[in-house]
Amino acid sequence: GKSGLEIVDVNNPVKPRHVNMFNPGEVTGIQIKDSLAFVVVDRHTLLIMDISDPKSIKEVKRVDMGYRIRDIHLKGDTLYVTGDKEMAILDIKDPLNPVIIARYDVPEGILSIFAGDDGNIYLATGSQGLKVLVADGI
Repeated sequence: GKSGLEIVDVNNPVKPRHVNMFNPGEVTGIQIKDSLAFVVVDRHTLLIMDISDPKSIKEVKRVDMGYRIRDIHLKGDTLYVTGDKEMAILDIKDPLNPVIIARYDVPEGILSIFAGDDGNIYLATGSQGLKVLVADGI
């Protein structure tokens, strides 16, 4: 939300404990890989954060996607970032230097994305239904 990213210790679910707060802007999406968080901030920016120490969260990279981000999905070393009518596929083997390896336009719009174990990319396009992209080579 608009308050940023809050870290809460829920080891005791009856008494959750505030650990830290990081406010990079309005947070609308997050995916985690190892000690890194890939965070959508202010709807246009992909922020990569080191969360290895929850008491000392650090911003390590900021990527302006050039469009309004609707959804993100992480699968292995690949991050899928969708906008209203487009999608970018990023190679994050070196997460501090993500590389856009493919772009795809979806004129009917994208609401949500999922990358399946079958190698396909599933796009929810609202009234246009489900679009399946066969992505064996990515």
